[in-house]
Amino acid sequence: MRLLRELDSYFTRFLSQFYKELISGHFQVVASPIFPYSHLSSGTANAMNDQILTLKEVAAYLKLAEKTAYKLAADGKLPGFKVGGSWRFKREDVENWIDEQKMIGKR
Repeated sequence: MRLLRELDSYFTRFLSQFYKELISGHFQVVASPIFPYSHLSSGTANAMNDQILTLKEVAAYLKLAEKTAYKLAADGKLPGFKVGGSWRFKREDVENWIDEQKMIGKR
């Protein structure tokens, strides 16, 4: 009985830590037709996810406050699109935008 309690305690701590890391972005969960249940994603899925950035990721990438990034996107100054009311950005578009901003600054 004691062993079961110790195992229960161990797995509770393990799952708690795993969940914290999962929601903090250290792991990404995906589902596929082969594995219909969620599992840790492969490098290919991560590469695909890196092509589309969230508002928070773009703000961090550009070293801006999220409010500033949101305002730039809403004003059409930062290239992005909405999915279900949330801003998303193609990494390539953001990098091209950065290059354009550098050219504007040189004039």
